[in-house]
Amino acid sequence: MKSRNAEIDVQRVIAEVAARHNILLTPDDAAFALVTMNELVLEELVDRVEARIRESLSVFDASARDAEGRVARMIANEMERSGARVRQQIENDIRDATVNARKLLEQVAKAHRRLLSARMTAIAVICFLGFCLLAFWLGTKVATW
Repeated sequence: MKSRNAEIDVQRVIAEVAARHNILLTPDDAAFALVTMNELVLEELVDRVEARIRESLSVFDASARDAEGRVARMIANEMERSGARVRQQIENDIRDATVNARKLLEQVAKAHRRLLSARMTAIAVICFLGFCLLAFWLGTKVATW
């Protein structure tokens, strides 16, 4: 089985080993068989690790979706409760405003009745005075005839 990315550059490896360790290898040396065996074992291990990582990611994704759903339900429930509280507060405010408006209307009606009563009293007094003056004038006219 070949490496996933590329084959090993045997000539470069031979040159590097010769330069570092002063050992001359040939392309059919047993050391390259060991390198190939290591490469195959590493590829198998990498495949297993990738499979575990994919499995873990799949579990993580499922957990994230589940958590997202729970959070969405929690938010929806909280919004519903908040909406109910806001609606109740608005109803209370409307009720309070209605009571206050009734009180103001009663006060306006009382003030209007007082004003009307004062006007009627003033008209009655003026009429009475006018009647008295008319009676006095008529009395003086009748007396002079």
